[in-house]
Amino acid sequence: MCCDKAFRRGRPKALYGFLSRNEEFACESKDVSIRENLAANLRRLCKDHASVSAVCRELGINRTQFERYLQGQTVPNKATAKLICDYFEGARQ
Repeated sequence: MCCDKAFRRGRPKALYGFLSRNEEFACESKDVSIRENLAANLRRLCKDHASVSAVCRELGINRTQFERYLQGQTVPNKATAKLICDYFEGARQ
């Protein structure tokens, strides 16, 4: 599992825990960057929904910005990361 301390320091623990405790997610290699790991996990989570656009609408996040997360170009700030985590945590239940 992925254990990057820089990610944990800069992002909500809930997002780190949610994305890293699920073995089916892409966190097995420490060579994978935080952005790549987050992007792979978000893509996998979005597959269970009607569309990425629908997820963005429900989250209230700009589709272009969310696409940057999906492509591994950037990572969300703390508030957005918590919003995403809470959304997908609720969707799992």
